[in-house]
Amino acid sequence: MLHAGPLDELWAYSPHPKRLEFCTGAEDETLRVWDLERRQMRAMAKIEGPIRCCCYSPDGEWIAVGLGSGGKAKAPVPPKCEGKWIVLESEDLELKFAPPQVRHERCSDIKFSPDGRFVAVGNADNFIDVYACPEKYVRPDGRAETDFRRVAQLKGHSSFVLHMDWSFDSRFLQSNCGAHELLYWKLWEDEGKVVMRQEKASSAMRDVDWASQSTLFGWHMRGIWPEDADGTDINACCRSNTRERELLATADDFGKVKLFRYPCIVPRAYHRPYGGHSSHVTNLGFTFNDHWLISTGGADRAVFQWEVAKD
Repeated sequence: MLHAGPLDELWAYSPHPKRLEFCTGAEDETLRVWDLERRQMRAMAKIEGPIRCCCYSPDGEWIAVGLGSGGKAKAPVPPKCEGKWIVLESEDLELKFAPPQVRHERCSDIKFSPDGRFVAVGNADNFIDVYACPEKYVRPDGRAETDFRRVAQLKGHSSFVLHMDWSFDSRFLQSNCGAHELLYWKLWEDEGKVVMRQEKASSAMRDVDWASQSTLFGWHMRGIWPEDADGTDINACCRSNTRERELLATADDFGKVKLFRYPCIVPRAYHRPYGGHSSHVTNLGFTFNDHWLISTGGADRAVFQWEVAKD
């Protein structure tokens, strides 16, 4: 367990893509960067609003942070913070970009595409916005973007967006919401214009190679759900990164971190449960080399560092 933690519930977590480092965000309006080898906090930034999600850019230089109360904040949240997201320098946590606020309900998930050209922002108002990243996306006239520019607005979910994943080639996005829907989106560029539409034929997506697995539903996720689950018992899941070690971990409302094999297609699949959190586990994820698994807690306000060891 890592010390000097936040003073309120943690919901945001993201591992560094290249270093033994990760960041967490909490409802106490703090973003913290942790050193895995020293097992201590390296840096902290005070943000104007409760943090719901965060994500490193693929090169590790930026951290995107999504804000919003989620109905759980202990004090009134200013409207300017609901649905707002910002981008910080990962080294010193200085503000780098503050894109215009277009949503007024919490940011529930935020993910950079693997090629670094786009970032998807999921919100509690059922929408997903996709932005072109500055310095990474080049316009048809040959100039690079100097700020985040919204290039697509994805509408299709009937409830608040929860989790999203990009494909390895950055051409597809999958997302799930509070209504237990799993939707797919396809991206292409037409004469310099970014076009993104829902792919309604799920069979066409069966061979897509996903860069991450945080969405909770799908054929390969059937086995993570316990008997009589109502779809809200599991708060987060993650898949290991290296190909030779296909593991799947889940965080649930009962204080358990569970480890499965991936893909997990057998209903109520065999797994190994691990205790430690005294409250619901809000988020989790493997480090880039899969040597560690990090989990964050709700009411216990704890950050746990688990070693991934072979029998």
